[in-house]
Amino acid sequence: PGAVTFPPVPPEVNAMSTPGSKPPRRRARRDNAARVHILDAAETLFAAHGFDATSTTAIAVAADVPKGLIFYYFPTKESILETLVAERLPAEPIQDVTGLVSPGDPAASLVNLDAALDLRTHHSSLLRVIWREAESHPGLRVPLRRLRTSLQEATMRVLQASVPGPIQPGTLRACA
Repeated sequence: PGAVTFPPVPPEVNAMSTPGSKPPRRRARRDNAARVHILDAAETLFAAHGFDATSTTAIAVAADVPKGLIFYYFPTKESILETLVAERLPAEPIQDVTGLVSPGDPAASLVNLDAALDLRTHHSSLLRVIWREAESHPGLRVPLRRLRTSLQEATMRVLQASVPGPIQPGTLRACA
């Protein structure tokens, strides 16, 4: 009599108050969304204005996040650029080219490859950033070379499979 009982504490409340525990999943999703917004804004601004002409304040405004949140995810502006390249540049854009080949028609096969790569739309702003900044940011040269090599190899495979007769490796590489 007279004793007050309380309902059990939900596990997520206990998780929030326990030292070293993870925050609720909802916050993790929101935080990841902020990181993506930062990367999207940086990619757009770097492509439009260049890396050096883009301030972290401009990125924060475009991403609609507090400026301090940028530095929570990325210690430097350079790390934003490096993350864009690491996460958004395709490592090997096309591995299997068999569906792209029009036997006996190398031109149509190359058009199919271009459409499959879709570099003009999906990754165009990132590629503009990389081409523009590779000279002043040596760290971009390696991923750019890797992408170039991958594209050349895919082009060679498409050409090899689509030409009606044998072709010399040197000619194939020069054409690619």
